[in-house]
Amino acid sequence: MNHLQIKRFKQAKSERKAGRLQRALEIFSKLHKELPKSVEIRTELGLTHYNFGQIQEAAEIFQKLHEERPEDMHILNCCGISYMQLGMFDLAIQFFKKYVGKKNDDYEAWVNLCCAAGKNSQMTDAAFYAMQALSLKPLDSKAHQNMGSVMLALGRRNDALISFQTALDLDPGNIAARSN
Repeated sequence: MNHLQIKRFKQAKSERKAGRLQRALEIFSKLHKELPKSVEIRTELGLTHYNFGQIQEAAEIFQKLHEERPEDMHILNCCGISYMQLGMFDLAIQFFKKYVGKKNDDYEAWVNLCCAAGKNSQMTDAAFYAMQALSLKPLDSKAHQNMGSVMLALGRRNDALISFQTALDLDPGNIAARSN
């Protein structure tokens, strides 16, 4: 990138962070036309599409990036998140598994993997993933709430109630745990 492109790139990132997504999308799209092979620009373009609610466009960008850079952890995670939002849970699970196989200390990735498995009716797997998330953040209300949801789906009502109560003890404002 030349000096002006770097300046526009920084401006587009700033626009995205400020919530001016249409403007950010315009700038990143122009930069992408000028530098179509730039991984950094395509990644930011994908993130902007995602933030703008254009999940399919984001997923397509991240998939192409993944094909070029299969070991890039950030892109793996972005693929998983995008596919999960599209309801393509099998694909999301594949990406999240690959991701946590290399970065097993990422709490959010385990939570996402748990959610994708749960949505895909893979409750035994979801319980394992929820346990992994809990092992990383045992005092996180969301982790206990997720475990409660999985236990409830598995028909383990007493375990679910314990998890939901723990979630409420940790965060009395946890509406999801309270509703169960």
